[in-house]
Amino acid sequence: MNELELIDFLSELRQQAAVVALDKLSGLDQNGDEAVSFSEFIQGYDKQLEKFELKKIFTKVDVNKNAHIDPIEFVSLQNLVADEIRSRILHERLLKQQYPGAPTHATTPSPTLIIFTAKNKRPNSALLKRIRRSS
Repeated sequence: MNELELIDFLSELRQQAAVVALDKLSGLDQNGDEAVSFSEFIQGYDKQLEKFELKKIFTKVDVNKNAHIDPIEFVSLQNLVADEIRSRILHERLLKQQYPGAPTHATTPSPTLIIFTAKNKRPNSALLKRIRRSS
């Protein structure tokens, strides 16, 4: 395949992706305004991602901040949703490998405990006593 054939192929692929995205947008657009509101977006993806994840994606993609995703913004939306779903699947697989008995669907990321230690300072003895009593 030479350079011109590659350019033609990529151009055709881009056109096909745009057609698929417009079909998906039409399926989500319940009121026929050729844009997707947040409520329409949630109804289309609520089984795949959590509401806070969808809100983050929607806000990021709504470049003109009109609370609707237009056809141009929709292609970016599709890419971000796919990335988020892929990330969740990888996270769940990793959890399953590390903790075989754990549930397979994680709704929140694994908790992370960060401990800061101050150099040259003695621990607060009252705090240590309280921690020991609660254990």
